[in-house]
This record gives sequence, structure tokens and C-alpha cells, in this order.
Amino acid sequence: MKASIATATFYYLPFEDTLDIIKAAGFERIELDFHWQGGDNWNMAQHLMHLSMKDTLSLIADAGLEIASIHDGGGVVSNDNDSVIAPQLREFMHHSQTPPEYMVFHVPHMKTNNGPDWWKTFGPRYISDLNDYSEYCAVTIENLPEFDGYYTPLASPADLFKFVGDNGFYANIDTSHYAQTKVDICQAAETLGPLVNGVHLSDFLDGKAHVAIGEGSLDLKGFLKVIKNIERDNLDSGGQSIAITLECTIDDSHEMPRDDVVRRLTGVREYLRRIMA
Repeated sequence: MKASIATATFYYLPFEDTLDIIKAAGFERIELDFHWQGGDNWNMAQHLMHLSMKDTLSLIADAGLEIASIHDGGGVVSNDNDSVIAPQLREFMHHSQTPPEYMVFHVPHMKTNNGPDWWKTFGPRYISDLNDYSEYCAVTIENLPEFDGYYTPLASPADLFKFVGDNGFYANIDTSHYAQTKVDICQAAETLGPLVNGVHLSDFLDGKAHVAIGEGSLDLKGFLKVIKNIERDNLDSGGQSIAITLECTIDDSHEMPRDDVVRRLTGVREYLRRIMA
């Protein structure tokens, strides 16, 4: 297993500061999160709003960081003509010299009273959109919780396993998202088994998601033991390794001095190293 960190962890900072903190804390690999805005005032990776992809990639190269994966974090659908593909994805493919190991996409979700029928219609469109990128790198689908007022398909590990297996995709386990839906993360990993390609790792405590690892109630060490066994079986059969991406809150207040954020992130990275061992 190789460890990286999601750049959206520091969405509230200028992107240059995000990369500086990540590098100073000892990380070498990142998951580049694209900016998304939509739904009910929903945002992700706002620090990329006014940066071109060319400039984004230049800053990453200057920082000496490797893009292990990219996360197209959309998925909010308002009508059947909406795309779940971020506009930046084609820009990334145009400007990047090296494909990432894999891409992570969210499961689509829509405000509707007719969820199953909507998914029967929209699902094939989603599959077709993702197939456009399957030859570029591994296409990986992340589990999502069921948001209030939205229909979210593939909520159970069994449903996600069937969907990705039937369509030549992989699964990305978000530990907080399964905790939000009261799914045991170890059982989810065992169900998804050889189709697990990546993990978004965070802790969960008293209903709060994406808590810093080691500060919540999830059995992350037991979970990573299951993941390590899956990875070993994958490699023995000529399959892929599994990437672990840290995706948890480091600065709750968004007001910590830079050096304090680096120290805290360094401690979280060291904790991750220990439980991955």
C-alpha cells in the first residue's frame, strides 16, 4: 500500500500553501481534487476556482509532488442532461504528461421522488461517460452516503461490487461515508475484495465524518489489515496494489498557524504509517 493525501484537505488555503504544507509534512504523493460547485451551495476544492489546469500542474511539479490519482468529486445531478464529469478532466488529460494511476468518481445523486426509475435511465449514461476514460487509467467509483432529499444508488457494498464488476471499473472505499450509513468498514472491504483499487481514509466520531485518523471510533487498523490481505491476493494473481489516500480534517478552525498545521499533519502521517505496517 502506498499513501497519499487529498489536496482538498486544505481547500480553504491558496493552492500554493496547500502544496507547501503537504511537502513539509513529508508526503510525496497527492490525490489532485478538481473543483466542483453545485447542488445546495455545495463546493469542493475551492482553491482551484481561479487557477488554470496548466498553472495547477506547474505548481505541483515545482513542489516536487507526484499525482498518484485525481478525484473528480462531482455527482450532484439536477436533470438527465447533467454530466458527472468535471470540466477540468479534459484539461488535465491535455496538459498532463503522465496519466495518474487511477481516477476516483462519485456515485451520482439527484433530488427525485422516483429514484430507482431515474437510475435505470441515468445509469447507462454514467457508464458511457466513465468508459471514455477506462483506457487512460483505472476508473474507480467511490461509495457515498444517502444525502437527505437525494437518491443515491449503489449505497450498499454488494450493489457497488456488482456495478463495478459488471462494467470493468473498480471501487474506492470512503471509510467515513460507510460509517455515515452504518456499514461496517471491514465487512465492506471484504465484500468489495479484489475490486478495491483505492481508499479514502478518515475516522468517524459521534456522527462527525472525516475526523483525523486515530481520533475517532473506527477500527482503522483492522480495516487496513483486511485491505493488506486483499492487496496481497491481488498481487499474487497479477493484479493491482491498493492506494491509501488520507482524506480527513487537519485544521477544524482553519486558523492554525502554518507550522502548527505541518506538525499536526506530520503526526497524522506517522500514525498512518504505523497502522499500515
